[in-house]
Amino acid sequence: MSSHSARKRLEPLSPFTSSTTSVVSPLDTEDAPPIDFARLLDFFENPLSADFHDRQAYCLTQLARAFPSGFKIREIHFITKVLNHVASITMQSVESVYSKFSQELCVLLPLCALPYRKERAIDEVQFRDDAVDLIRAVALFVRSPDPEVQQYSADTISKLLQQALNKDKTVRKSSEHVPDLKALNESGAVQAIVAALPFFNSVALHPAFVVLKKASRSPLLAPTLCAASCLDLLVPFVNRANLADSVVASAVEVMWNVLESEPAAVPQWNAKAAISVLHESARRMLVDGTPSVTGKEVRNEIFIICNILAAHPRHCRQFVKSDFILLLLRASASASGDVSERTSASAGEFAKSVSSASEDFELRQLMWNLIFFVTAGVIDTKLQPVLLQHVLEARLVAVLARHIPCNPPDAAVAARWTLPQQSCLRRQALSLLHQLVALDEICVTEFLAEAAWAVAEYVESQRVALGRAAMASDYRQAEQAGVEDGALPVGTSLLLHVVVRARAHQHEQHPVFLHFIPILCRLCSDKFISEAPRMDALCMLAAICRADQRSLIDAVRQNEQEVLDNFFAGIKRAQQQAEIIKLAGQTSILQAHRDARLWKEQMMRRAAQRTWNGSSVKGEVAALIQGTATTESHEPPSPAVVAQQYGSQFEISLPLPSSGELVAQ
Repeated sequence: MSSHSARKRLEPLSPFTSSTTSVVSPLDTEDAPPIDFARLLDFFENPLSADFHDRQAYCLTQLARAFPSGFKIREIHFITKVLNHVASITMQSVESVYSKFSQELCVLLPLCALPYRKERAIDEVQFRDDAVDLIRAVALFVRSPDPEVQQYSADTISKLLQQALNKDKTVRKSSEHVPDLKALNESGAVQAIVAALPFFNSVALHPAFVVLKKASRSPLLAPTLCAASCLDLLVPFVNRANLADSVVASAVEVMWNVLESEPAAVPQWNAKAAISVLHESARRMLVDGTPSVTGKEVRNEIFIICNILAAHPRHCRQFVKSDFILLLLRASASASGDVSERTSASAGEFAKSVSSASEDFELRQLMWNLIFFVTAGVIDTKLQPVLLQHVLEARLVAVLARHIPCNPPDAAVAARWTLPQQSCLRRQALSLLHQLVALDEICVTEFLAEAAWAVAEYVESQRVALGRAAMASDYRQAEQAGVEDGALPVGTSLLLHVVVRARAHQHEQHPVFLHFIPILCRLCSDKFISEAPRMDALCMLAAICRADQRSLIDAVRQNEQEVLDNFFAGIKRAQQQAEIIKLAGQTSILQAHRDARLWKEQMMRRAAQRTWNGSSVKGEVAALIQGTATTESHEPPSPAVVAQQYGSQFEISLPLPSSGELVAQ
């Protein structure tokens, strides 16, 4: 027997070739012969043909030519087995081996994203697991040593994912089947993309991030990304120098989507390393600046991620430990135009990040919001003294106070921001000041020295604006009145919180409180003001009365008729009526002062005439003080009975609301 005959028996033939046919080019447009899948699999599995890589690659070419419009769902399990064999061959990091399959795989893999053809309606149920296995086989090639194969594999998964997302929105032929999101999730393709992120070539990163962005927007796949440690693997991509790079933008977007979709995973994530990377990235962005609009948008999205992390106490402490909060405070002082002796150095350091662009305005809001979260998260912890020192060095209270005046506004603020932007920053500054006052006694002192009078004047301006808006003849005049939505309750709540904290820290006789009294009296008597700000004004008057009753009596006496008439006309709740009685009782301590006695008696008389829900005078007064008045209606007693029998009841000094109750209110 000749050696040629022996070699011919030992070499199995390709299922697409014979001894008389030649190899067909992948670009050949002739009709491909029918596929004998049994013979095809035997050619890949037979040990005698295991090293015939050229012929195996040619088999892939013929396979692609045989199914230009997609595979039959009944036959995709054969395609899966072929891809598994090819993957086991090409995963060898030998270029001479995997390069032989690269061109053929780049033609075959996209065909796996085409809708599968079914012959019966039950096929999509019967062969569903085969479709899952095929997607899993495609995902094997994201770890291929060939960057081009990586790219085509990720792009195929991206197309499959897009088809699954649009499955309910797209009308397809009855003979076509597209895998759904559940099948894609079961295949592990998304997890394979995540695991391969550190190994992707720059060419393959784009389709890979397309997959991750689509998956992060899906409620079904977002938990899968989180479970696959996607957040940790994305952190290195955020720290790239060029923020305009599409990879950085995609990584930030995926992180944002995952954290927002899975709030329960935020406190469980060990984000210590991530916060350090975000700190370095933020420092570079604020110091070096981001000239492009795209870069500024990515920068702001990074700060949004920081806000999501800082909202949880477990993470906000790391912002103090890593000095991230110090960077924010210095940048806020610089951006607000505060170039005093303490912050003149930082003003030049962050000059490149200060502008009037809308993106920089959004950055200002995000930085202040981040400071708010960090400040709230470290109260009553060992890090509070460190944070307090940073706040005082940056003169944050003074910086925020510059954004409060509105008529006229601060010159530096007015030069940089538009009127709507000033209004938005003003409300945010009030909220942040409220949080800083709760931080420590020193912040209360800083507020009384730097911001108290500015806030009081702002409250007065809003009271006047509300009156103008209520008297306006049309909506245009109402809009021009200068009313800022929700600003007045925030301002009065802040002042009340300061008064309560000042009493707790022995600052209740501060001179600035005497200037509050006329403003508070007008606030109480203004019929256009809602109940909540008037309630705050009453509480402040009662608190100030304890320290300086004579000044309170003199100030109220000038507005006595308005306080008695207009205020009672607008008060409905028992709790607020009790505050009136409490205020009258506290002023009545000065029994020797005739005006005090007359005012107390008149307040008692008005209270008895306007509201009466109890069965006895004593029971009604107690119900009003406790805020538990009944709904029964009875005839009120005469004022003489109230003054004669239960006048001493009004000398009871009730405790003011706690800071926690104020925040809840």
